Amino acid sequence: SSAVKPEHKLAEAHVWEPDEFDKKIGSARAIGIVREGAFGDVLLTTPIIREIKLRYPESKIYFATKHAHALFGNPHIAGVVQTPEELKRLTSVIFDLDLVYEKNPKMHVCEAYAKSIFGHGLSDYKMDLVSTAGDFNEVTAMLGGVVNFERDRVAVIHMGVSWPSRTWPKDCWSVV
Repeated sequence: SSAVKPEHKLAEAHVWEPDEFDKKIGSARAIGIVREGAFGDVLLTTPIIREIKLRYPESKIYFATKHAHALFGNPHIAGVVQTPEELKRLTSVIFDLDLVYEKNPKMHVCEAYAKSIFGHGLSDYKMDLVSTAGDFNEVTAMLGGVVNFERDRVAVIHMGVSWPSRTWPKDCWSVV
């Protein structure tokens, strides 16, 4: 089955001021990113991955995570490995995002990642999610045909949390 491409396309002309990231990269063209755990946190790295590819279109980006399926089909990723040790064999520059936002709990996850890597925030934090036609068919079947993905806009809410600070108060759910 064919993959559905992310909505965001790489800009043909992207201008930026050199920053901390450019100093760290130097001439390296194999770049590694580590975010080992938390499926959602791995998804939230996709704006960072896209920004790296915008700046260095010839670069190969490798990712170390236990949630490779979160990056399935991402056109900006050259490969996914399970451990940072494997990443060291593939790349000369590695950005470790483990515990970055946990050290900045009042900052949005994406902003914490961006500031850790680039030294500043980004102008676009849209996530790149890639789904196959089979994924849509499976969800449509699970929902009993109630949702038409051609017509309906769908939001998925994951209510399970592992951190008490991420729990949404009950009264907020009534609005949804």
